[in-house]
Amino acid sequence: MKKDSPPAILLDHGNHEGPLAFQKAEVAYDITFRFCHRDLAKGARPSAP
Repeated sequence: MKKDSPPAILLDHGNHEGPLAFQKAEVAYDITFRFCHRDLAKGARPSAP
C-alpha cells in the first residue's frame, strides 16, 4: 500500500462479521424474529378502520 493512498474501509479477507455494530444488529434482528414468530399469531392485529 502506498503512503499517499487512503486507508481501506473493508478488509481484504472479506470477514465483515467482526464489527461490533453488525453483531449488535444481528442480535436485535434475531430477537425480533423469534418474538414475532412465537408471540404474534396470524390475524392478531385488528384491521384498520
